[in-house]
Amino acid sequence: MKNWLYIAIICGLIAATLLLWDKNPELLNPLKQDNSSFERFPYAVLHDAQTRHFDDKGVLSYEFDAVTLKHFRVDMKTNSDADYALMVAPQLTLYSDVQPWKIMAKNGKVTEQGNKLTLWGEVLVRQLAPDGSHTTELTTESLDIYPSIKRLTTLEHVRVVSETGALDADGLEVDMLTQRITLLANVRGHHEPIQ
Repeated sequence: MKNWLYIAIICGLIAATLLLWDKNPELLNPLKQDNSSFERFPYAVLHDAQTRHFDDKGVLSYEFDAVTLKHFRVDMKTNSDADYALMVAPQLTLYSDVQPWKIMAKNGKVTEQGNKLTLWGEVLVRQLAPDGSHTTELTTESLDIYPSIKRLTTLEHVRVVSETGALDADGLEVDMLTQRITLLANVRGHHEPIQ
């Protein structure tokens, strides 16, 4: 009876070995499947990265610069919607029918195949008045930018300062095409008298 038990165990081990022989080696070592970002290596690294994007009519839509850009792929075999890039000292210039908007921060992340840019760390948005007489500045700690549709959003505290006054709010949405700024909550500010 014991011999039959040993023969069954040996046959089971041989069958398991044959089944796993052609399998992906990562199946046998689950520790290699850890996709945590701190252990992932970049697919590509660019220093002094610069790019220009044009609209369908060939007009310059926005320019982008970064001291360092590291591109990460979720699947090393193919591009994926989950791929992303991390940036150091990103700067973005968005062009519209009026003066361009210049945006800078300490760090950034590009997601959604380049359609979303998230900036954080001393984010500064600046626009010179069309006549060049003054500048409007917006500061916050994090900002989501959708460059192709020229929209900005944040739920963080923001401060907007211009020649005519200052506003503080928690969260905002900006449509750069219509020049419309929507402050979301807890809006406070002061306005200088127009002369």
